[in-house]
Amino acid sequence: MPSFILCIRATILLCSLFSSSTKAYKIHSSCQPEKTFVKDAADEAFTMADLALDELRSSPRDPQVNRLLGLLFAKKDQDPATMDVTRLVSTLEGIRRAATENEARPDPINRDAQYNVWVDGDSRMIANTARNICSPTDYDTMAITWNPARSTLNYRPSQMTICPWFFQWAHKQEYKEYSKVKEGINKARARRTWEAFSRAMFGRNKGFDSMRMLEQTILHELTHTLAGGVLLDVQVTGARKERDGYGWKTCLALAKNGGTNPDNGSPVTAFDNAHSVANFGLAVRLLRDQPPLYVLEDGGVTDQMP
Repeated sequence: MPSFILCIRATILLCSLFSSSTKAYKIHSSCQPEKTFVKDAADEAFTMADLALDELRSSPRDPQVNRLLGLLFAKKDQDPATMDVTRLVSTLEGIRRAATENEARPDPINRDAQYNVWVDGDSRMIANTARNICSPTDYDTMAITWNPARSTLNYRPSQMTICPWFFQWAHKQEYKEYSKVKEGINKARARRTWEAFSRAMFGRNKGFDSMRMLEQTILHELTHTLAGGVLLDVQVTGARKERDGYGWKTCLALAKNGGTNPDNGSPVTAFDNAHSVANFGLAVRLLRDQPPLYVLEDGGVTDQMP
């Protein structure tokens, strides 16, 4: 079953990342000249998931990994070294299978970057519901994932849409700070709301939240897919209001204070939150850099072991 990523250029050209019998996936030729760029970002997202899964299974587990688990997933007074991480392991296992299995699997992935339609192997089109959410005038949403009904799984993978503005920016910029997206920030302020502008300007522009944003976004979206367990963008219970579970500090608040399912209001935990898993994957990846980098509780990044 196919697994692919579509990309968007100024010309609205779609390109795809398909699975094959010889390797986990490949970039469709229509993705030129971004082919290497897209593949590198996708490979890095899968590497984050792989490393995180390996670290969770290590015995004894690295104290720094336990520290990250404590920050991102442990409830108040819960010991990260002994808490149940089955849900997290299951999510990462599903993502690993999506990248490495060559045979047909029950939960295929189709990751894309456009609010158009995807034509499947039987020449039937699957509508991408991202059109109204991920539009050229929306500079707040980075990506969105659509899942098919489980009864239509044959050759109909989950579909990840990387929003046009974000893909173009990530391709052209040495992206270190969210606030470098000058045009996007200005348009968000002019066309949306002050809250959206504030989030764009100040929400992810320092420290950990600004690092490897395309790769982190791809991993986030992978957790939304059928293979990744269909995780949520949890509504986090905060002092002032409920907010989506994005960003390092918000994910820490979710672990300690809990949150709700945005669809039905039922209580959920950090293990149900897509960005908590993406944060964990990237933070573990940084631990394995040379020299290693450590994410602090306040979201800062240092080369000094905390």
